[in-house]
Amino acid sequence: MSLEIPRYKLLDNDQIRVSSLLERHVPKYFPTHRHQYYEMVIITSCVEGDFSHSIDFESYPLLAGRVYFIAPGQAHAWNVKTYEGEYQGYLVTFNEDFLLKGNKNLESQLLKLFDPLDSKPYLEYEETKFHETFPTMNILENEYKKEVSDYYLLRSLLETLIYYMSNLKGESIHKGDT
Repeated sequence: MSLEIPRYKLLDNDQIRVSSLLERHVPKYFPTHRHQYYEMVIITSCVEGDFSHSIDFESYPLLAGRVYFIAPGQAHAWNVKTYEGEYQGYLVTFNEDFLLKGNKNLESQLLKLFDPLDSKPYLEYEETKFHETFPTMNILENEYKKEVSDYYLLRSLLETLIYYMSNLKGESIHKGDT
């Protein structure tokens, strides 16, 4: 048995990927692994059960209304044996170059969300208001699924989503949530 943690990367022509958990959640990703890209795990619904997600070996319960942030190089795992749609949501993955190339203003927002030293690597939102909270998510998903997506539009939509999440996380910190 190898003690090395597998490391995954996006394909060279894949700088961003937007998909539902139902589309992408496969058993090979359940054990501990690392990415060479950023990943946001957005949980929109979750049935009662013992489902959790580990980030850098710290376990967090999977709850509707949470967005988990995994930075490049962080170890993470889905603490489930099988997946049959018990929790749903989105996986948004992207390379740093895709988002930050020529855009240093966004770098501080990205660091707020994907800080590996943050004791709370997620933000919480009211799950019944997902589309009100993240109005660009549907547009981002629809643009990504087009046969020919507009690179600049995808980048702009992702940037908008990052700003929304960064502001929400900042508001949560100012309210004293820990």
